[in-house]
Amino acid sequence: MRAPSKTKTTKLTTPTPKPEGGSEMKIQDDMLRGALREARLGSLRVKDEMRPVLRDAVNVAEENGAITRSDASEMRQEIRDGNKHSLKRLAQELRQHFTDEQPGEQPEEQPEREEQPQPSTEGAPDTGLEKKFDEYKSSTDDKLDKLFDAIVNRDNPGTPSPTKDENGLIEHWAMPQIHSMLKTNKQVLLVGGAGTGKTTIGKQLNAKLGFDEDRFYPISLSAGVSEAHLTGRMVINGDFLTTKFLDIVENGGTILLDEFDNGDPDVLVGLNQLLANDEISVPLRKGNELAIRHPQCYVITSANTWGGAQDAMAVGNYVRKELDDATLDRFTCSKFALEVDRRIVNAIAGLEDDFVDYPTMPWLTSEEMLDVKPFVIELRRIFDTIVEHSFRPEKQIRKLCSPRFIEQGAKLVREGWRPEEVLKIYLQDWSDDELHSIGVSRDKSKRRFGLVTMNVDQDEFFSVEVA
Repeated sequence: MRAPSKTKTTKLTTPTPKPEGGSEMKIQDDMLRGALREARLGSLRVKDEMRPVLRDAVNVAEENGAITRSDASEMRQEIRDGNKHSLKRLAQELRQHFTDEQPGEQPEEQPEREEQPQPSTEGAPDTGLEKKFDEYKSSTDDKLDKLFDAIVNRDNPGTPSPTKDENGLIEHWAMPQIHSMLKTNKQVLLVGGAGTGKTTIGKQLNAKLGFDEDRFYPISLSAGVSEAHLTGRMVINGDFLTTKFLDIVENGGTILLDEFDNGDPDVLVGLNQLLANDEISVPLRKGNELAIRHPQCYVITSANTWGGAQDAMAVGNYVRKELDDATLDRFTCSKFALEVDRRIVNAIAGLEDDFVDYPTMPWLTSEEMLDVKPFVIELRRIFDTIVEHSFRPEKQIRKLCSPRFIEQGAKLVREGWRPEEVLKIYLQDWSDDELHSIGVSRDKSKRRFGLVTMNVDQDEFFSVEVA
C-alpha cells in the first residue's frame, strides 16, 4: 500500500458535452454539487465520515462521466490512504471543479463551436429528460440525506435508521463505536456467541477502513494453528516462505483473528508483542527477523468468551482457554460485547422491524471538541476512581486497570468520545457483581433485541476517596 500523498493533486477532466446532452450534464453537476456539499461539512471534524462521503462523490462523478475511470481509481486510492488534510483538499478540489463559478479562477477557454439551430420544442412530445432529472435528483437527495444524517448525528443524536453496507447487509447498531475504536486504537476485541455477526462485522470494518477484499485476512486460531501459520516457515531448500499475515502486518490491511480465546498460548505471546509494541518476531526470516507493524494495519480479534475458560458471562456452553490479563489489557478501551441485532434477524426472516429504538453515540459536540483537555482530565479522574475501587478487598474486583486505560481512552476522547462512554467500554468484561460494587448496572431488559446497556450511578461511583 502506498503512503498517503502530500502533494499529489488528481487532475480532473470535464467531458465534452454532447450537443443533445445538456440535461444530462445538468444532472451530473446537480448531483455532484450536492454530494460535495455534504463532503465539505464532514471535512470540518468528522473524519470517520469523510472517506465514505468522498467515495460516494467519486462514484457519482464516475457513473455520470464527469471523471475518467483512471482519475476515479487514483482518487479512491487518495481517499483510502490520505490524511485528514489531503482529504479536505480533495473535497475542496472536487467542490470547486463542479461549481459553476470558481472564485478567483478563470474558466479555461473552450474552442468555439458553431451554433447549431435548435429544433422547436413547442408542441413536441415529452422526451422524458425532465422526468429523468427529477428521478435522479430525488434518488440522490435521499442518499445524501442519509450521509448528512450520519454526520450531524454527532451534534444531534437520535434513533438511527438501519445502515447497510455495499453488499446490502444491515450494519450492527454498534458499528459506529466499534469502527471508531478500531480506527483509533488499531485493534478491537469482539466477544459474542455464535451467530452474532463477528465475522461479517470484520468484513464490513475492512471496507469502512477503505481496503479491498484482498487486504482482508481472516484466520481461525484453532488448535492446529501454530506460529508458522502467522510468521512463516523455512522450506526444505532453506528459503523462507512468507505468509499473508506478515504481508498485512508490514504493508497494511485488516487481520481478523477468529476464535481468539481458543488460540495456542505460544501464538498469543507473539500476538501480544504485535498488539502492544507494533512489532512481531520472525525468527526464521534471516537478516530481517522483526516485522514492523504498518501504521494502517488493523487487527480485529473475535471470541465467544472473555477468556475465562468456561465463562459464566457467556450465553451458551463454550469451553475455551484462559486469556491472561496481559492479553486482555491490549484491548482495555477497545472491546465490545456483541448481541444479535434484531433488525438483522428480521431482515433474514423477511419480516418488518419490531424494534428500532437503538441508541446513538453521544459524541462530544463541535464546540466541545475545540478544547478536549477538560474531558481528558475527567477521564483521568475516572481512572483514579477505578484503581481506588480495585484496592478495596471487600469489593472483590479482579480486573486490571493499567495506564493503557489512559493511553487508549484519551485517544478516543480526542476523537469525540465522552469519558463516561469510554468507561462503559472498559467495563464490558466485568461481572454483574463487580459492576454492582462500584455503582454500575447492566440493563438487560432489551437483550432479546440485541441491546444491553450500562447505567452509571455517578454519586456511588465517585463515592470512594481517591488518595
